[in-house]
Amino acid sequence: MKWNKKHIILAILLPFQIFVIWLIKDYSHFIETYYSNGIYQYISSFLRIIFGWIPYSVGDIFLVILIILIIRFIFISIKNKFKFFLPRFIHLLAFT
Repeated sequence: MKWNKKHIILAILLPFQIFVIWLIKDYSHFIETYYSNGIYQYISSFLRIIFGWIPYSVGDIFLVILIILIIRFIFISIKNKFKFFLPRFIHLLAFT
């Protein structure tokens, strides 16, 4: 399997995102002021316009797709006897 530069960058940025969330978790006033009372109102109205006509949760669909992809990853890894495991794992991390 070929190494994809975009997937490697996305996989490297995942721990950075986790660190940023860990860092700002104690600043609830900042989050309340700028996210909850600021940008979230625009994001939620935009998403309501786009997905409001669908009678079920779009997030649930994404969760089912993610679970299917993880199960597929496990079966392919077992089938190939974990050959090309690291590139496939980075590819999986890039899309989670």
